[in-house]
Order: sequence, then C-alpha cells, then structure tokens
Amino acid sequence: MRVAFFSDNFYPEISGISDQLIILARNLAERGHQIDIYAPRYSGKDYKKAGGIEKELDLGEHIAIHRLFSLHVPFSPTGQSRIVLPIFLRWIFMRKRRPDVIHTHSFFGVGIEAIAAAKILRIPIVGTNHTRITFFVPRIWPIETYIDIASRRSVSMYYNRCDFVSAPALFLLTEMKNSGLRAPCEVVSNPIDTSLFKPSKNRSDLRMKLGFDQKTLLYAGRLASEKNIDTLIRAVALLSRQHHDVVLMLAGSGPQIKELTRLSEKLGVADRVRFLGNLDKPVLAEYYQVSDIFVTASTSEVQSLSLMQAIACGLPSVSVHVDEPPSYLHNEENAFLLDSNDYELLSEKISLLVTNDVIYQKMSIKCLETADRFSPENIAIQWERTYRSLIEQHDARS
Repeated sequence: MRVAFFSDNFYPEISGISDQLIILARNLAERGHQIDIYAPRYSGKDYKKAGGIEKELDLGEHIAIHRLFSLHVPFSPTGQSRIVLPIFLRWIFMRKRRPDVIHTHSFFGVGIEAIAAAKILRIPIVGTNHTRITFFVPRIWPIETYIDIASRRSVSMYYNRCDFVSAPALFLLTEMKNSGLRAPCEVVSNPIDTSLFKPSKNRSDLRMKLGFDQKTLLYAGRLASEKNIDTLIRAVALLSRQHHDVVLMLAGSGPQIKELTRLSEKLGVADRVRFLGNLDKPVLAEYYQVSDIFVTASTSEVQSLSLMQAIACGLPSVSVHVDEPPSYLHNEENAFLLDSNDYELLSEKISLLVTNDVIYQKMSIKCLETADRFSPENIAIQWERTYRSLIEQHDARS
C-alpha cells in the first residue's frame, strides 16, 4: 500500500504528534508499505529549537517527506507552530505518487488539503483527532462558551468528511459525537517506541552515571500554563517537610520556565526542582529508567505520550484527569488518578509510593503488563487492517 500522512505538526516541531507519526510511519514502512508525509516547511530557528541543524529527516527509502509552504504562527504553545494556507491544488503534485489511502492527523491547513485531495482523487480518507481544541482557542469573556461550542462543532464537521475517524481516547470521541460527529469511529492508541522506552537492565549503573542519589519524580513535556506544573512544585514543597530526599526533574522547555523557577525559589525548593531542558529521545529514556515516579497535573492531555512512556518503563504515576482517564491507566493498579488539581492530594499519593515498597512494586509490575498494547508493531498492524478494509469498501463502491 501507499499511504499519505497529512499533518500540521511534524519535525522539527517538538510535539507528541510529530513523534507518533514518525514511529507509525517507520513501522508501516518496515511492513513493506510506502509512506508519503505532507507537512509544513519550518524555519532554521525551528530546527535550532529542536536542537538540530536545518536538515530533512532521513526515515528510510520507503518514506518520503513533502514540505508545504507555511507561515509562522505567533504565540503558539510550542513557539514553532506553522500555518499552511490551503490552495486546494496540492493534489496535482500527488498524482505521480497517488496513495491508496490518505490519513489526516490534523484539521488545519494541511488537514484541509488532505480532504480536498481525497475528494478530487477519489481516495478513501482516515482522520485521527489528537487534540482537544477547546484547550487552545482564545478565552474571551463573555462569549467563551459560544467559542468552545463553535470550535468543537467545526472539528466534528471536518471529521465527518472522513470515511473513518479515530482518537486515542474515548472521552474525545464522545465529545466529538456530542458535537455532531456522524462518521464511523473507534479508539486507536498512539504508538510509542517500546524498544527505547523500557526498563533498564543496569539501573544502578545508570543512576550513578546521571548522578541520581535521591527519590526522583519526573515530569516530561512542555512547560506551559495548561500543564499546571506549579502544582507539582507546590507538592514537592509540601513533601520536603517529611521527605528530605525527594527531587523533581522537569524535562522540556516552554514559556513558563522563568515563572516556575521563581516559584521554586519562593517556596524554598530551588535545590529540589531541576530543569533539564529538551532532551534527545535516548537521553530522555534514560531519565525515565532511573526515576521513581512520574507526575503530571496537566488537564489538557488526550492520551499523553509521556504517561505512556512512563508505563513502558515500569514507572508508576500520579496524575490528574478531569475527564475519563486513558484506558491504559487504572487507579490504584498502575497509577494514582486524581480528579482535581490539588497539590496536597498529589503530595499525599506521592508520599505513599515513596514509603510503601509493596504498593510501588505491584504498580510497577502492572505498568509493564500494560505496555504491550501500544507497541509500534501492534498499532501498525491495527492501522494496516483498517486501511485495507477501507480500500476494499471503496473499490466495491466504485
């Protein structure tokens, strides 16, 4: 099969969507398929933010990346976002590499081009929604409720143009249905690189290498307001009264780093909160492997790549979920799930994991039993079956 991915987020933008597309593309290519990726063209500054030089990714001979002219989006969460203005003519350049199926991963400019190409070339199209749009639209009082409703309906209208729709979490599909989604849909997990994110066989040596000699809490992700990282720092400040050997590692970058640094100083835990910056994936995997507990208070996640990586490394988590949690998380089995952004409760659950080895080990084992469901191989096989089914249905109707 030849599969065309369309996405408004891709390398070098630091994004879970980018990582998941690369993993899925590679695993489909390993299974003998040809993959074309259509994504925005980024600037040299964007590559520098990702820690790399301005050079295209080499994902192997079976994967081709096609860049579309784009403009910088100011004030975006990543600081790297681009907008592709749809011209509805890019399908012309796809005719020589005509795909058997199109898979759109976003609903902005590149995603609109995907819908146009599928309609004009008469190709079946799959749509995956990775994003809860209401967390990223402007909050304008007193019309914010109307903006939320309008944005959700717009997203559902977009995906109604697809032959099949997926999301990595049930609550997001439910929200889309309530906003008018009528297309066939199903929950399909995102993949993670389980060959990289897995328990270390030499954990003690790795801890010495990285200078770990304390109980370590890890957060990985963007340092932005919707992630509620201030809650984690306040929890550490409370924990420090009883546990003098607990530190918080923050892997990632973002607009709140100065504010969070000041908060840790104000609360007297500057020596217990360490900002690691953006880490290459192999290095990030090592930090997961030597940490003790993964923590997050973010309320904007759909499935959470970082939580999945923690699970794959056998790392119990304490996390906040105001909506239905992902299917791989089970309260008091492989994680403690909180329904409110309460740093005192967060601190209490962390303390329990720090002090109770029996509970900790049971949760760690449960994490590893869960990890196989989002291995790249299993997710690629699932998508392969979906693509073939849609192609057969499309051919039968033609």
